[in-house]
Amino acid sequence: ASPKGARYSAVVYDNGYLYQIGGENPVGTAISDTFRYSIAANTWATMTGMITRAWGIDAVAIDGNIYVAGGYNGSTYFNHLQVYSTTANIWTSAAPMPVPLAYYQAVGLNGKLYILGGLGGLVTPAVSNAVYVYDPATDSWSTAAPMSVPRYYAHAGAIGGQIVVAGGYTGTTVIAASEVYSPAANSWSPVAPMPVAWVQGGDAVIGDRYLLISGGYSTTLTASIYGAIYDAQTNTWAMLPDRTSLRYGAEADSDGADFYLIAGRESVNAVFVMSNRNEVLTGCPVCEPPTNLDFTVSGDLQPGQTLTFTGTAQGTGPLTYEWAFGDGGTATGQNVTHSYVTAGQYTVVMTVTGPCGGGPVTYSQAIDIGVQSFTFTYHDLEDVVLVGEQVYIAGTFNGWNANATSLSGDAGASTFSVTLQLLPGSYEYKYIVKSGGDQWDWLNTDNRARTLTVGGVVDDYRNVVPGYQHIMSPAVLTGTVGHAAGPITSEVYINNVTNPNGAGRGIRLETGYGNTPAYTQTWTWQGDVMTYVGQNGNNDIYQSFVTPMATGVYSFAVRYNGNWGAGNPNSTWWYGDLRGVFPGQDFTVTEAGVLHVINVKLYLPLIRR
Repeated sequence: ASPKGARYSAVVYDNGYLYQIGGENPVGTAISDTFRYSIAANTWATMTGMITRAWGIDAVAIDGNIYVAGGYNGSTYFNHLQVYSTTANIWTSAAPMPVPLAYYQAVGLNGKLYILGGLGGLVTPAVSNAVYVYDPATDSWSTAAPMSVPRYYAHAGAIGGQIVVAGGYTGTTVIAASEVYSPAANSWSPVAPMPVAWVQGGDAVIGDRYLLISGGYSTTLTASIYGAIYDAQTNTWAMLPDRTSLRYGAEADSDGADFYLIAGRESVNAVFVMSNRNEVLTGCPVCEPPTNLDFTVSGDLQPGQTLTFTGTAQGTGPLTYEWAFGDGGTATGQNVTHSYVTAGQYTVVMTVTGPCGGGPVTYSQAIDIGVQSFTFTYHDLEDVVLVGEQVYIAGTFNGWNANATSLSGDAGASTFSVTLQLLPGSYEYKYIVKSGGDQWDWLNTDNRARTLTVGGVVDDYRNVVPGYQHIMSPAVLTGTVGHAAGPITSEVYINNVTNPNGAGRGIRLETGYGNTPAYTQTWTWQGDVMTYVGQNGNNDIYQSFVTPMATGVYSFAVRYNGNWGAGNPNSTWWYGDLRGVFPGQDFTVTEAGVLHVINVKLYLPLIRR
């Protein structure tokens, strides 16, 4: 129970506390008391009282301050605005209302105080349909669009960025009419009326969706056990569970979960008393954000085709679904349709708002429109892949090595293929062979770059490019006609082909000699003598020989080819000299080795007889 029985008090919730302010006491006198109720401790405390005693007041909490406007003391209507600091426990005065009013409804919205209707005026008390707006930032008042009907003893709250007002008394008639105010449009619109004409109830909003009213009823002095609840999402009313006390002129507020009805005028054994009763309604609608969001897409995922999007989510009460399709298109509803004009990847965002404003929560998926089938075929013309080994493709379309896709090979391990569903576009990729020892070797050292437009077969071949080729020794070599001269020691590096684990797969080496600068056309190149002899870091070392067939002075060099298979369009020889050739450098004849070829004559001894 609150410390003092009263009716027409203001009740407001702020930061874990309910405040009961002012009211009319049992002897018909206005009071200034301020009482604070701790929900956690279930205890009341007496705070500093108002500057001016009043009843018929309402209160709003904004940024740690409680605003109480106007009121009545039995003979005078007030227009003052009293402000209570919840942290400093003091009351101060602010700019007064344009007119004196009591029995109005006060609503806080967007940091401002709205005063709706009421009874009062500058001369003769009259029922008002005016809306006055106070801005704490400027300490000033303005007017908004008036309600469609004058009313006091009404009920109101802020829901979804708008203000709902319900019921009330016009001065002659108790009404059930309800309406909603849009600050953006500065206009009022009718909504579903209350179940019956209703006045003098305590009101509170829960979950930015529900307006709860309890106490009062269908005449200005009716005490009841009844209550009603308005669902702003469905625009419907329902009755609340009955209370145990018959009251009117009580006031209420909510901590977001429960509804608290405080004080008022109570009928006890058919005798009216000023009540200090504090009742709480638990089990109010809970506003949890929706969970487990997902959606499915059905239809032909091609440009110009109609697709059906079906959203799912878990949450109590009706859920609101909003869609953004990634191409500028939007829709509302759990099941919607959309079509795309052009092929591409689109991120679809589904936003779900739960009951009483819970959420919103978003969920997104990327969908591909215009996907086509591309069959990637790797031809192993160099017999690099051994039977039992696996070939993979990795690229921008599957996240490279971490998500490499395996290819299926034929019985002879010479052709491997896989069909991928891809959007037309430009991609980079490479082929990899994985040996039994879990060693990954690239089948192309430079990433393939292709623009794929129409589905079909993509034929690929080995394409490994040396990163370094070098004649290590000798710089000068002497040989005889018709005999093998050497050994010539050379090295080659091919990224992810040569490595410390042994000879790189499928590398061919040739040695050549000649005495013209046109080394590719006129030199003699021999590929029949090549021996792998070890490693120099990641470089493979080979020894080879040349067999000159005529005397003279020649240049000699080595060359490498990893793409030598018959029919491989990437077949290219890469030449090495004494300097060592890196990418971007050219082989230079002047840096080749020097070969002296002589003709050995056979001298037979002269035998005299």
